[in-house]
Amino acid sequence: MFVDDRSGKRSLRRGRWYRPGLIHLVTTCLENRFQALSVSEADLVVESLGWLHRMGRARIHAYVVMPDHVHLVIQCQAPHNIRTVMKSWKQFSGLRINRLRGSEGRLWQESFHDRVIRDEAGLQVAVDYVRLNPIRAGLVTKPEDYPHSSARHTLVVDVGGVSNADRSG
Repeated sequence: MFVDDRSGKRSLRRGRWYRPGLIHLVTTCLENRFQALSVSEADLVVESLGWLHRMGRARIHAYVVMPDHVHLVIQCQAPHNIRTVMKSWKQFSGLRINRLRGSEGRLWQESFHDRVIRDEAGLQVAVDYVRLNPIRAGLVTKPEDYPHSSARHTLVVDVGGVSNADRSG
């Protein structure tokens, strides 16, 4: 679902839209950006995105898990909205990673940045932004070489849960 420009500009200026079905480009950061995610922690972040899908809360159009932040192109499924989806995902992934670390406390910053995608062209721009983020950061030379990205993996749902399907061959 895209935003109808004729009625949406005024509402966007008033603040974040919480309507289910909208597609958002989201960025969220670790609480302590100096403590990067390990490979196994990044794996848990990707698995937790699959949890959102399994629970019927959101569809993930694109994702990349960077060392200290995550970019998503995400569409919330009714009755869920971006605020409730991000809160539940941060809690779920944070608990799992804290368990792995043997620690407690908030993993993710409380806030997040989002931008509503207005049309198909905007969706392609957002997906490209997410795909190319590891290249801009100097981590890889091709998007599909980055291990925690929808450019390399797609979330696959099966009866046993969600896993990454490797696109690299």
